[in-house]
Amino acid sequence: MLQHPGWIPSVRSALEALLAHAPRRVAAVDFDGTCVRGDLSETALALLADEHAGDLVGAYEAACCTDPGAAYVDLVHTLCAGRTVAEVEALGTRALTEGADLGLSVRESVRELLHALHAHGWEVWLVTASAEPLVAAAARLLAFPPHRVIGMLPAIGADGRYLRSPLVRIPWRHGKVEALEREAGGRPDLAIGDSPDDEPMLAHARRALLLDHGDRDLAARARERGWMVQPERELT
Repeated sequence: MLQHPGWIPSVRSALEALLAHAPRRVAAVDFDGTCVRGDLSETALALLADEHAGDLVGAYEAACCTDPGAAYVDLVHTLCAGRTVAEVEALGTRALTEGADLGLSVRESVRELLHALHAHGWEVWLVTASAEPLVAAAARLLAFPPHRVIGMLPAIGADGRYLRSPLVRIPWRHGKVEALEREAGGRPDLAIGDSPDDEPMLAHARRALLLDHGDRDLAARARERGWMVQPERELT
């Protein structure tokens, strides 16, 4: 049984019914805005901005208005290029532990759900447009297997540092579906997300749960497709 308050009755009963299904069941879960309130990469960028000259945050926000996909890729390079895996993971740990003042916090109700799925034999994947090592570090703090994180992945050079070169993997929008097919081996039984960027992944799954932030068009499309819709504001 899910203990955390906030799940509306129809969603709670549907999730608890899904938990009862025998393995092997696969769940695909977005990270930013879903597992956490806020955005891990943007929090990490804000932390770096305090230590570097120039308006890193302003430049990123301006780029998002022009070409969000390119802005997300460039953000990965900003956070990773020239750093080792351990250095990026340390940045991810710092962002999660120090991010409260910047609006980042763990959504305990979703963390409980992820652990309940795992305890019932589900194979749970975090699928994110944030840098994979950044989210892997956060996942480790949340007692979630870091090897089950599928994120933006830069190439690593001979010196063990990430390169500013074409990314190895870009799980954003339809890229999330493609990455899941490769890494998880097929269509998930459940997908959870919170934004239009998650729509392809949600549509690909057998069952879908949308955390509704107030986007009426997105919520309407979700209901038309028979997805579970949970008001985000009610969750702890």
